[in-house]
Amino acid sequence: MNITTISVNYSRKVNLGDYESAEASVGYFAKLDQDDPDELEDEVAVEILIQKARNNVKSALKPVCQA
Repeated sequence: MNITTISVNYSRKVNLGDYESAEASVGYFAKLDQDDPDELEDEVAVEILIQKARNNVKSALKPVCQA
C-alpha cells in the first residue's frame, strides 16, 4: 500500500474546577513523497506530527492551567 498523506489530530481537556474546563486541539497533515514508499519514513513523519501536536496543545493550555 502506498500512503500519500498522513494526518494527526490531538486534543486535550483540562478540568479547572468549579465545573469549568478548558480544551485545546490541533490537527496537522503531511503529504508524503510518492516516489519513495519507505515505511520507516512514514512512521517518522507520524511521530514528528504527533510530537508537534502535543507540544502545541500543551503550550496553548499552559497559561490556563497556571492561572
